[in-house]
Amino acid sequence: IDRSSPIGKRNYLVVILACRLGLRASDIAYLKFKNIDWEKNTISIIQVKNGRDLTLPLLSDVGNALVDYLKYGRKQSGEEEYILLTARPPFGRFTNSNIVTHIVQRAILKAGLRKKNRRFGPHALRHSLGFHMLGDTGINIITEIYGH
Repeated sequence: IDRSSPIGKRNYLVVILACRLGLRASDIAYLKFKNIDWEKNTISIIQVKNGRDLTLPLLSDVGNALVDYLKYGRKQSGEEEYILLTARPPFGRFTNSNIVTHIVQRAILKAGLRKKNRRFGPHALRHSLGFHMLGDTGINIITEIYGH
């Protein structure tokens, strides 16, 4: 993802939230400033799909992408409480999670990672993270993070 443009900074943040934290597209789309605790280095949300509270560490690469987008990519939008904004005026929050899905799908296609007859998008990144966590993390922790 070319992070030299405001859109690239936003799209990189979307992808890194999916692949490093395993957030669902809906949770990424509706992420608010109040969900970020900079002092504790955590992201706390109420998951859209199941209504459960979830607190995750604000990993350094995620935090860096977030700061880069907020400082150099995000357009001013009055008192908008949502972090991710559309790329065209009027700059407002994502109206649904399909925007997140399309951003991730375009990044996967551009990277040449698309496999024939395989689904791809934010859920694939979430699944991949869960699979890799199995080697180091207990199943109870993984199911708690994934809201299952």
